[in-house]
Amino acid sequence: MENKEQQRFPKWERYLSIHEAGHALLAYLWGASFIEIGIADENRTIVFSGGNEHNDCKAACLHSLWHGDELTPDPKAMLSILIAGAAAESVYTGQSIDHLMTKTAKSDSKEISKALEKIQKKACGMPDHSEWMYLRSLSLCKSIVSIYWKDIEALADLVEQKRMTSHPEIINFFESRESLKEARIYQLIDTIDRGEAA
Repeated sequence: MENKEQQRFPKWERYLSIHEAGHALLAYLWGASFIEIGIADENRTIVFSGGNEHNDCKAACLHSLWHGDELTPDPKAMLSILIAGAAAESVYTGQSIDHLMTKTAKSDSKEISKALEKIQKKACGMPDHSEWMYLRSLSLCKSIVSIYWKDIEALADLVEQKRMTSHPEIINFFESRESLKEARIYQLIDTIDRGEAA
């Protein structure tokens, strides 16, 4: 028999927590200064710390990623974090990332399109620069999600228990994972580029 706390929330599918854990992992590896994950209540509302409210959604991962004084994320960082939710969900469901971008990752897809437009504008006329950057980030995401799949599943378990997983809880989780103790994103990129990682 369910208790009252369990009855307050709909039983969202596990793919939601897997998806948001994918975003959180890449945000952590890129050095985000803030990460929180929330799963919505029965009214499709999430109240994050500080009262930040998201409506008409099932789940969300908030993160802040700044590099230097520019307050502009590295394009690979920005894209790989946006792609990571669908990449993790793809592993879990067996559906292609392209398919998920038209279904459960529509908001990510919109943000990716906006990011690619900005990247192309800064490319100074280089043809297909944004497409190259997208494919590069997609490849990076797939590899990292594969390498850290057990960490994504474990974080998804925590998210399902907590429903609103705060920044300290997420950071404590990642810092407690033996597999992530020595993880450095640029070393991972170099390793993946050399073909030493799947």
